[in-house]
Amino acid sequence: MKIALVGQANILELPCVAKASGDPIITGTVNFYLVAKDGANAGKYYRGSDQTWQGSKALAGTATHRDEGHWYLSFPSAVWVKYVCYRLYAVESGSLHITFGEDILAVVKSTAAIQTALDAYTNKDDWKASMGTGAITVDYYMYTNEDLETGPIADCKVWVTSDLVGDVIVASGYTNVLGKITFYLDAATYYMWRKKSGYNFTNPDTEVVT
Repeated sequence: MKIALVGQANILELPCVAKASGDPIITGTVNFYLVAKDGANAGKYYRGSDQTWQGSKALAGTATHRDEGHWYLSFPSAVWVKYVCYRLYAVESGSLHITFGEDILAVVKSTAAIQTALDAYTNKDDWKASMGTGAITVDYYMYTNEDLETGPIADCKVWVTSDLVGDVIVASGYTNVLGKITFYLDAATYYMWRKKSGYNFTNPDTEVVT
């Protein structure tokens, strides 16, 4: 699931792959469709030409190719309603594609307040004392290269919430010199938020603890 921020335009991206070869589609026409899954417009399609919601299938817009089969389209701020879930999917005009879609949740930009609260804690031991109270030990690592697990990021703030919006913090702390932080959580889905000066993280990172 991706997040769209309420009150601003959001650029959304989807991959498009040829069903015959499995190769990324990098040319041609790829159209995006957006349907509201709940809220006042539940079941309706967003029509980009006049920025209205329609009861039958309507085109959100024609996407632009970025690289290696990834296509994107900008959606205006008027589309997004707080806490409404949407479904976005891409269709290649010649039906050469494998249909791929993704859920989008519209949220308010509440993380700034959380980060301000975190910044108020200057004593790292205060954070390390709040590692959660669950029964499962969870080792979480921060790397500059996640695929190769190299370049550990030390002294990175990590806080865990039980909700996608980021309001309910259940654990928090700082990574050690190995880029590792240990939490104690119960079995559930959690959202990891990361912050360190000089780094740009895509928050939140969704983790399922079993």
